[in-house]
Amino acid sequence: MERCFEVGIYGRSLFLAGIESSLKKQEGIRVRWLGDSLDEALWEIRMLSPQVILYEVSDASQLAAAAIMRQYPELWLLGLDPERDTVTIFSSSKQTVSSGEELVRIVLQAAGRAGDNASDI
Repeated sequence: MERCFEVGIYGRSLFLAGIESSLKKQEGIRVRWLGDSLDEALWEIRMLSPQVILYEVSDASQLAAAAIMRQYPELWLLGLDPERDTVTIFSSSKQTVSSGEELVRIVLQAAGRAGDNASDI
């Protein structure tokens, strides 16, 4: 049986409904609307285990996105801004840092420039 890629949608707008309609046409993608409140959405994320959450950017949704990322750092959040035609991708991971060199390596890695000798910088 083919595994579905789970996508959660947080928020209610015609724009998000259009995105949902387009995604549902894709094979192997299952789209679910998340609850209207942050508490409902967090519960549904725990139950559904989506890989990606889509939401429309606003001041309120940015606070919700931060709360979701704190609880589920493995998720990718896509902040959609229909007024600017942009998507902001948020993803995170936790790493223990015990030295300045490690922090430099992580920063360079995040910038896509880390090499074997990042400690030479």
